[in-house]
Amino acid sequence: MRDRSLEEFVGGEAEAGESDVDVDEDEGDVEPATVTYGWSPEGAPCDACETVVERRWRDGDDAVCSACKNW
Repeated sequence: MRDRSLEEFVGGEAEAGESDVDVDEDEGDVEPATVTYGWSPEGAPCDACETVVERRWRDGDDAVCSACKNW
């Protein structure tokens, strides 16, 4: 296999401000991701049983330990 220059793969030069990437004009309508897991190195109380744990998961509006999480 021979070495090839990157210029062999490039089409014409784009004008300033142009892009080959399609941009969705409705991009502002995207909802942000929802946090489903949290880690606290010092520990934090479970919202259901109040046990102090490092790892808590979302269960509705609560942050709960694995024992209280409705899987």
